Amino acid sequence: MPAVSSRALLSGALTTSFFATGLALGVGAMATPAAAFCDDGRVMGGCVTSIDEFPWQVSLFRTGGGTQLGSHFCGGSVVAERWVLTAAHCIEDFLPTDPSPMAVYFGSTSLEQGGQIADVQTIYAHPDYRGVGSDDIALLELRNPISVPPVTLSMDVEARGIERVGTDAIVIGWGNTPGQRDLSGTVGMKGGETVVQTVDVFETSPLLLGAEVPVVDNARCDERGDPEAICAGFRSRPIDACAGDSGGPLMVRTRQGYVQVGLVSGGTLCVDEGERFSTYTRVSAYEDWIRATMAGETEVADLRVYPDFSLAATFADEQIVTGFTPDPIEYPLQAGGYLWAGDVDSSCVGFVAEAPDVRITYEAGDQYPLRFFVEGSADTTLLINWPDGSWFCNDDRVEGDLNPEIYFAQPLAGQYDIWVGTYEDPDTLGGFPDVTLRVSELER
Repeated sequence: MPAVSSRALLSGALTTSFFATGLALGVGAMATPAAAFCDDGRVMGGCVTSIDEFPWQVSLFRTGGGTQLGSHFCGGSVVAERWVLTAAHCIEDFLPTDPSPMAVYFGSTSLEQGGQIADVQTIYAHPDYRGVGSDDIALLELRNPISVPPVTLSMDVEARGIERVGTDAIVIGWGNTPGQRDLSGTVGMKGGETVVQTVDVFETSPLLLGAEVPVVDNARCDERGDPEAICAGFRSRPIDACAGDSGGPLMVRTRQGYVQVGLVSGGTLCVDEGERFSTYTRVSAYEDWIRATMAGETEVADLRVYPDFSLAATFADEQIVTGFTPDPIEYPLQAGGYLWAGDVDSSCVGFVAEAPDVRITYEAGDQYPLRFFVEGSADTTLLINWPDGSWFCNDDRVEGDLNPEIYFAQPLAGQYDIWVGTYEDPDTLGGFPDVTLRVSELER
């Protein structure tokens, strides 16, 4: 987190509680100081807060096994009984018309107990989304309505009064917390003793955390000063949103209550040193799109990116003729990427790049097989697009061997596009491991 380091439609009209209505630019719309929000010192730069204060806060998590805590990947806010607002980059890997691999967890301060789960029916991402900080906003339509008080969203007309530079804002979430953080005194009592709970370095917080951050000039986050973004944070104080907070709300406290002015998009996101300014999507800039989407007037946009054999190969592109020497041919490369190989074929696993790592144009003969295999210390995977457009993949050539192999007994002539993936994503691995792809016509 802040880390230190049911369709709400009535006869086609939005409920009036959805956007801030009646917020004047005078005294009524003025933000109130948030400094008292985290003045207890329990967590450096932030504190454990309660879902009772922010009932609209939700966790987005991956279904299909694992703990709630371990499956959390982003935040969001309930804006109507069947709608959740989040960041587009949080959901870009999901099929918008069948987002069953994800769901919404709500109603609890803790990711480990007490919450409820809502299924997502459809994902609506902004059609102009091009990455973090660029139209990074999405709406999730839930399969069934949930009884959660919605957050009030900042309207474009009144926004200038509560989004100005210098305004104190509050960001909340279950995102990563760096360092060993003591959450004692916040979980309750047991047998007369305070329950002590800690989280390790850069792990998802089990409890909802919040922190105060000031709105600063947009040039701090983006030299272009994008008017559709809000920049907030500190030059040196160890307070920031972090991985896992994405999609969650940035709020200003007014005399009428909390108003969501932004949602976590990107930025320094809990760097250990240096400035800690984060970029938030400015909610008021998307008022028309939000209203239109909830009224059923926008189309579904599929943001998924697939391995693309029309792109130039990254590490090698050459022609080989049957009977080539030396055998095997070796291609040193860096494995991995951010795309899931299973999107091209459900039997495939691993994280690969968008462009192929190696492209081979092969002049085949009848007498030789063709074998592709990877050597290296990392747990790698292999994905190949065959000359006829078919996909082939492999994880481990034999049990206990982390290196993959694909064997063609009667290879076709033509273009082979090859991706070497990693079983885990690059962020978990800490980068892209150096490996060697080998191509051979010899039997193993």
